[in-house]
Amino acid sequence: MSIEQQLHTQFIVPVIRFHDAATVEAVVEALFHGGFKLQEITLMSPTLLPLIGKLRARLGVTLGAGTVLTEAQGQAALAEGAQFLVSPGFSAQVSALARKANTLYVPGVMTPTEVTTALNAGHSFLKLFPTVPIGGLSYLQSLEGPFPDVRWMLSGGIKASELSFYQRPSVLCVGLGQDLFPAQLVQSRQWDAITALARSLRQGGRT
Repeated sequence: MSIEQQLHTQFIVPVIRFHDAATVEAVVEALFHGGFKLQEITLMSPTLLPLIGKLRARLGVTLGAGTVLTEAQGQAALAEGAQFLVSPGFSAQVSALARKANTLYVPGVMTPTEVTTALNAGHSFLKLFPTVPIGGLSYLQSLEGPFPDVRWMLSGGIKASELSFYQRPSVLCVGLGQDLFPAQLVQSRQWDAITALARSLRQGGRT
């Protein structure tokens, strides 16, 4: 199954955003046991990079690198075994790197101009970011008309309770953060509780 197919099937993409490697590792493992076999680790610190290969080997989890801003970050992530790259904006350099490595790259866009730029660079699977602050579902619908061939990853401000609103043919997946791993559970290291919550939210996927 391709990465895009995995994203479509799982629908919810955990976006893990912590600076501390031990916390990232624990959250990824808790979510994995809750049914999330594909996750995104944002590159908050270079110290997180080795976790990608380590967790892939130990758990068999599919891991992508998020907040990839530069070609150097992309190269480092791929060297550690990242299986896809995600950016908050579009980078021609990261795009070229991913194409050369035959790796999925999901660039972030916000405006019609940015969508057009990404399409002209060969990308039709795009991250609408930040989804909720720029208008949420109504804004997405306004883009679906002029860009009917684009498939979307939605990220930024979406709540678990809103997932049903975004189950649309154009939407491959939705990124979720603290609704999957609430801060109080992380701070108190209640990993089993995070696994239980993940398992309950996993039903929001397409399987």
